[in-house]
Amino acid sequence: MEGLMRKRTIGAYFAIVFGIAIPIALFEIWFDPFRTGSAGGFCFLAKKLDIPVLSRVVGDCMATPYHLILFLIIVPILCGITVWRVEGRAIHGILAKLAFFIACQLGVMVAEDASWFTLNTIFQLRVPDALPHLLRGQVAWFPRWFDFGIFKLPDFYIYLPLSIVILLVIEHVANRKAKLVRPSVLS
Repeated sequence: MEGLMRKRTIGAYFAIVFGIAIPIALFEIWFDPFRTGSAGGFCFLAKKLDIPVLSRVVGDCMATPYHLILFLIIVPILCGITVWRVEGRAIHGILAKLAFFIACQLGVMVAEDASWFTLNTIFQLRVPDALPHLLRGQVAWFPRWFDFGIFKLPDFYIYLPLSIVILLVIEHVANRKAKLVRPSVLS
């Protein structure tokens, strides 16, 4: 039974993350890629406010009003609703729920970004050569890259998935402990 619940939790995780990330990526492709990224009209917050810590963490122009609203308001609301509705009975304990919720938010950030590049390339949308540019490290709004020799990836494509794995391990351990101390509903 434990293995089945774990598989259902991981399946729900991917369903939540990609169920939110892909529609957002499609919206961004449709909306106008020149207004949400570093080349566009929404790229003024980081430049005007000049917040060094924010610029070091997310890059010079990733803190656009669009991205701040999306990832600080909309995505947490969507993740919260779906985690509460989908995993409310499978995840027990506040630490397990919080770890799963944060892992979902981080997963949406990575999956949405990767989906934008992938969908543009596969379906020849607004930027048909987006994925090759990404893998060559030719995307100006990403400040730091990991070079793997034959391809490059933005640094957050590495450290966010590692953080997600850690959070899902925390969720798993906390969920098991919460189930052990949870009083029986039959007594």
